[in-house]
Amino acid sequence: MLLQFLTRQTLVSRKKNLRIYRAPAGDSNCIWKCCPMTDPAMVEAFRDEYETVRFLNHPSIPAYLGHFNHCTVGDCDGLWSVLCIEECPGVPVKRAASDMPNRFMLNILRETGHLLSYLLDSGIIYTDLNLSNLLLRPLPESTRLYLVDYTCSYYFLRNPNPSYSLCFSYDLSPDLKGQQLLIQELAFLFEDMIRTRADEKKDSELSSSVLSLYEAGKDPSPSLSLQDYLSQIDYCLKSQS
Repeated sequence: MLLQFLTRQTLVSRKKNLRIYRAPAGDSNCIWKCCPMTDPAMVEAFRDEYETVRFLNHPSIPAYLGHFNHCTVGDCDGLWSVLCIEECPGVPVKRAASDMPNRFMLNILRETGHLLSYLLDSGIIYTDLNLSNLLLRPLPESTRLYLVDYTCSYYFLRNPNPSYSLCFSYDLSPDLKGQQLLIQELAFLFEDMIRTRADEKKDSELSSSVLSLYEAGKDPSPSLSLQDYLSQIDYCLKSQS
């Protein structure tokens, strides 16, 4: 496959063996993730990502449009493995969090938690949760949340023993112990949103229920499940009314 439209002009980022391009696709854009065929572990990661996420149908997850191996990419040397992914519109939460009230942040936390639970049920442990990978798209009567960048995820149903490195070396199983990572991700996401706010008195504005939610999440009890933590988020939201 020859991808001549992926050029230096459409290159978004480059780190190690991974290149990210943006290119037109009809009325919108697509994201093209590329790695060299000489990196078999990354090619395997691309395959697992595509063969797992492409079957999901969720409004907060980008559509996966194709995976192609042995591609010639623009003016690059060698052959490449390429993923084509829908580009989700929206502003990163990292840029939007400075003006968010507690209740809005808690709503983001709850929606993100339910999305992580959906992914867990679909065979995915998402391991790269941060303010840059969450996008907010304002709609006429609501706000759409998107979660992007699944390269570092663990696709435990498709490939329980991948050759590529995972972000974490401890238990990433879908069992109760493995869910501690997802709970901690949510707690630290919440902390990052609070720290991004510009107001100097942000800490004093946090209620006891909000502080308890954060404390329970950053060092979760061995018996705390993801669903239990989602219930705590719901309780915290009600206390903000």
